[in-house]
Amino acid sequence: MTRPDWRRSWVFIRPEDFEGDPTYAILQPLFTQECGGCHGPMPSAGLRLTDYASTIVGSTNGAVVVPGSPDESRMIEVLTSGHCAQLTEHQLELLIRWITDGAPQ
Repeated sequence: MTRPDWRRSWVFIRPEDFEGDPTYAILQPLFTQECGGCHGPMPSAGLRLTDYASTIVGSTNGAVVVPGSPDESRMIEVLTSGHCAQLTEHQLELLIRWITDGAPQ
């Protein structure tokens, strides 16, 4: 009998297929795919979206996520004004719901 490889047991949930309460852990692949080119290890405007703490701290211009308030979150303002990242409607709804729910880790 062979032992299962635990590393292969992880199920990757694409944010666009997720229907539950979003967390940063669920949205992180979306940030990597859609935002990582500019906001990865060598961030534009000092905004790194590579980990929860950096995402919450924001950029050199201040916070981009205001937990509990998507209307005050610069991230939503930028993403809905034609920024480089082109999110689907469902992805944007998840992001807004995440912020509305207090941006849980």
